[in-house]
Amino acid sequence: MALVTDDLLGAWQLAEMYTEKADGFRAWPMGWDAGGAILYTADGIMSATVVAGGRTAPGPNGDAAAKAAAYASYFNYNYVARWRLDGDTVVHTLVHTLDPAMVGMELRRAVEHRGDIMFFRGASPDGTASVIVWRRGPGTGRHG
Repeated sequence: MALVTDDLLGAWQLAEMYTEKADGFRAWPMGWDAGGAILYTADGIMSATVVAGGRTAPGPNGDAAAKAAAYASYFNYNYVARWRLDGDTVVHTLVHTLDPAMVGMELRRAVEHRGDIMFFRGASPDGTASVIVWRRGPGTGRHG
């Protein structure tokens, strides 16, 4: 069945995020316990945040290295975008993002929708697949 707008609308929590090589080897670049959420609105706006597992707070008086580590563990999937469907692919055109160089960039993800689970898939030139698994619900993933 073809993907429709209603399949994406609402709040989704991160269930898993991994890369997979052609031989089946998997790695979890943000940790097996990464957290996050993605939200889609009917008027074409979305927001996504993914945070690394095992983050620690630097505290209000944390040193520069602790603050840099906290910043680095708050992944580039911290953005707001306009979204649209292109067949079974969702296209995010970035409007606000942690990395200002990404504003205006289009991120395309093939979507496989299975009820309350949604798989985003992308591939790099070397054939490594990036997979993000979202579960419908208002939580924020394994951390909430």
